[in-house]
Amino acid sequence: MTDGGDDPQRGRWERAADRLIGVGRAGAELCLIAMMALITLEVICRSFLGFSLTIVDETCGYLVVALLFLGAAYSLREQALLRVEFIIVALPRRLRAWVELLFDAAALGFALVILYQLARVAFSSWERGMVAPTLMETPIWLPQLAMPAGSLLLVLGLAAEIARDLRRIAGERP
Repeated sequence: MTDGGDDPQRGRWERAADRLIGVGRAGAELCLIAMMALITLEVICRSFLGFSLTIVDETCGYLVVALLFLGAAYSLREQALLRVEFIIVALPRRLRAWVELLFDAAALGFALVILYQLARVAFSSWERGMVAPTLMETPIWLPQLAMPAGSLLLVLGLAAEIARDLRRIAGERP
């Protein structure tokens, strides 16, 4: 689902999903910038000031997970995720749409299971008051929230892909 802008074929919910996926992209970008800043600051502190911040490893670990989950839906939208191009592009247009629909429906099923399970894990961590056994003692549910949030964005992206696939099957412009 490349950016369709104000394409009248796309429904309001698809455009809303695109905006939310854009928010996820911005979140992933912020995670990357924060990781770069923390690592740079850690290098400066260790090399020139003679001490370590001690929180960089843990924080960057959380940020990597957030970056991965928040950026997955954007990668899907830009057709940079979950594609085996050399097979799909060789198919006739209508058959390709059917194969993509089948794939996207299966991926949506998996994404829904993942969303449910990750939401359960984060809720369980919050309910039990779990904290990381580290110097920061981070409440575990806080970094875990990025996983169901990103999974939800992926579910929205896959639903939009399915809508696009259905339009292609019906013979409309992709």
